Amino acid sequence: MGRRDGGAMGGRARACAVAGAFRVTIMCGMTDLRPALAWLDTKAPRMEGLLVGLVEANSFSANPAGLAAVARILKRVLAELRADSFEATPPDAPHVHLDPEHPDSPVPGEAAHEAPSDVPAVPQTLIWRKHHATPGLPRVLLVIHYDTVYPPAEPAVRGRTDGTGSYIGPGAADAKGGIVVLLYALLALEQSPLAGRVAWTVALNPDEEIGSPGSAHTLIELAREHDVALVFEPAPSATHMAV
Repeated sequence: MGRRDGGAMGGRARACAVAGAFRVTIMCGMTDLRPALAWLDTKAPRMEGLLVGLVEANSFSANPAGLAAVARILKRVLAELRADSFEATPPDAPHVHLDPEHPDSPVPGEAAHEAPSDVPAVPQTLIWRKHHATPGLPRVLLVIHYDTVYPPAEPAVRGRTDGTGSYIGPGAADAKGGIVVLLYALLALEQSPLAGRVAWTVALNPDEEIGSPGSAHTLIELAREHDVALVFEPAPSATHMAV
């Protein structure tokens, strides 16, 4: 979604959102998840710290250096999931050029911000898989993007805590908060009685805010391999769902 507003998510609300996503993801029947949910309640400070770190790393869709910095954070924190495999796929189409003066008007071409030599020239879709070697398991795809709509030079793009204790910043809800929800839902799943009973794939794409020109094909192919797909895009309010 291409909204240019920052997102707000308070610590307690964020923990509740994680728990809700966890319940939806596993469709658990009568399994007692109270220990896993209690564990989630203890992780609110870590969730908040991760969200702040992700927001403070600018990942404008045409900022490959910023996208690479966020990708490094994601690789480090998602290592906690102990996935069976990881791949970083190159785009299946040319990335787009975004004119910093007109960031809402992408055209085919090179990224607007030159990347240092040690980062990919174009951003990559990050994919983790676990338990797929076990036959017969339900296959769940969890998807969200790690790019945002704010160019690095745009004023007032730093995150901040408001008077209510909510954290507001570029991409805090759309969709770096979604990344935090996804990660901690899976961490809770993997230490619950349901660990090993779901084959899951996490796919994080770097170009959703500009229409996913380089990742759409990869995401379509991944969707065809799975029984269920969950997208961790934020909804307009707590009573709505993004589809």
